[in-house]
Amino acid sequence: MSLTRFCALAALLLASTSIVACGGSDEVGPAPDTDAADTDAVDAGSEVELDGVTDDAGTDATTNSGADGGTDTDTGDAVSGDTVQSDTVTDATNDADATTTGDADTTTGDADTLDDTDTDVVEPGGWFADPRWPSGVWGQQTGLTIVFADGFFFADVGPAALAGDVVQVDYDASQFVVKVADSVASPLAGRWVRIDWVLSDTLEEPRQGQLCVDQDGEPGLDAALALTSIDSTNLETGCYGQPWDLMYPRTGLAFTGNFQDEFGGVQELGPTGWRRSYDGVTFEEFSYVGWIGGIYVVRNADTNEFFPGRWSRFEVVVDADAFDQLWYCQTVYDGATLLDAVLAPLADATSLTTNGCAGFAWTSMLPQLD
Repeated sequence: MSLTRFCALAALLLASTSIVACGGSDEVGPAPDTDAADTDAVDAGSEVELDGVTDDAGTDATTNSGADGGTDTDTGDAVSGDTVQSDTVTDATNDADATTTGDADTTTGDADTLDDTDTDVVEPGGWFADPRWPSGVWGQQTGLTIVFADGFFFADVGPAALAGDVVQVDYDASQFVVKVADSVASPLAGRWVRIDWVLSDTLEEPRQGQLCVDQDGEPGLDAALALTSIDSTNLETGCYGQPWDLMYPRTGLAFTGNFQDEFGGVQELGPTGWRRSYDGVTFEEFSYVGWIGGIYVVRNADTNEFFPGRWSRFEVVVDADAFDQLWYCQTVYDGATLLDAVLAPLADATSLTTNGCAGFAWTSMLPQLD
């Protein structure tokens, strides 16, 4: 994509909030005990097995403890398509398995998460543990910053031109599709955007890459996946007839170091996270997920007293009149998702000492001398 194309994308930056969730499961509930004509087996606890299928010959491998209070290990019901599953379930009454991962038997075999004849739906978070996922913060020659983080993707922040959930990843094709947040105030809001990438250690810098973004967005996932005119072997014109965009790792934070704030607290802005302490006692920690300039999107530590495990965003600016003095505003502190933190409105940096931080003054801090 050309400089003009990506500048057009950058021009879409306006305000926003919220996300769309995705994911699923192939688990089903237990089948009713309605066997009528079949010959039901009796387990070692003298309990009739009623799995609700015709000609059920399944038997339990272990003895029930008392009246249906034990744990059965099924060796597999002899029905079409059912192999040995070794499903461990806790029985309720009449051996109608009470958990969704137990025997919900049909004539085509167990429809549970342990069944190797079924294709389980993988939650999106599992995609991003793959080393081929281009996680982290990247810069581009156009000046745009993009962040690949967990199940999300965003370009610039708070307003964001392209921010949303990653709904599908194809590592073989090095492509993924983003469902852009509905609340983004741009023509891409609510649309499906396909993004192709190329990573190569043979380029000018390690892990340097190339990016190709569908600039128009599509009305649905299938339409995004069906796009053609993307050729990763032709970086000059292989992105919808335009050049692919160079992207390079951005590892430097805008601000690092230990600072003392105006209330006597210590703010430690380290390479991986933000720690806040008073009187030598740490009371809050945050881990960086992505940053653009002085805007840090972070995850609250699970040990925090307030809003553990939620999402926050900090904004940091330099005082125009005092070179070494910084001001910060925690614009989000209890976001349910990463995109809640990304898409919240920005603080007002023109009113540092009055009401620019959600109606309050920003917090000033100076480098800690000791």
